Amino acid sequence: MKELHAYKELSGAYILKIFGYSTKPASRGTKYMLIFEYMSRGSLTSIITQKDKLSWRRKLTMAVNVASGMRKIHEHRMIHRDIRPDNILVSHDYTAKIGDMGIARVLSSDMHHTVMGCKEYMPLEFYTGVYDQKLDIFTFGLTLNHLFTGIMHDYDQLNRKPIIKKQSPIFWNLIARCIVTDPKQRPTAFEIEKILDLYNLSFNEMIKQYRHYTELSTEDKDKVFKQFYERFYPKANQLLEQKFSITFAH
Repeated sequence: MKELHAYKELSGAYILKIFGYSTKPASRGTKYMLIFEYMSRGSLTSIITQKDKLSWRRKLTMAVNVASGMRKIHEHRMIHRDIRPDNILVSHDYTAKIGDMGIARVLSSDMHHTVMGCKEYMPLEFYTGVYDQKLDIFTFGLTLNHLFTGIMHDYDQLNRKPIIKKQSPIFWNLIARCIVTDPKQRPTAFEIEKILDLYNLSFNEMIKQYRHYTELSTEDKDKVFKQFYERFYPKANQLLEQKFSITFAH
């Protein structure tokens, strides 16, 4: 019951809640059934591919949720190993939570781990079996690009690496840092959470002065966000360095 123990250990606001489990005899031992909270909007994949598109503002809020859940996992010295849209569940109010903790593992002191996960999302170090929490950062970066563009990356089978089909028009520098080949160059979950949350909180504060924002179409809402993003970028860099000693561009 590794998945049950992982969920109990990591219960939190942005990790799928487990309420209990039941067992019944099976042909090979015991069969376990886990009882989770209901996430009425399904997976993030469903959200991305639905006909009615969400604004960047709402997507950013969900990205902050996932980053917060990932940060909690990493604070417990664990690796999820499969953060991607299929394993992120969304509630009725668009709160996003990380699910599928079945292959999450405690970080090994020598960083040797089994090769498990969806290969289309994996960095090169995954195939060596020697990796750490920066693997989750890589898969999160690909997920973030998919979320903001609506287009999933391709996968180069021969060279074992993802190929970005369309770069996100927002947060691309952060995404690019997440998916660099050298894991040491990738940001931490803490840094990602602080960057995304700063933009999220600042934009929400700004639109309080924008009386008609909620009446805009999704396309026009995204135009407002893009203008804010470009204007806020220099100030965000200063604030992140002053408050959290985060110095790389995003």
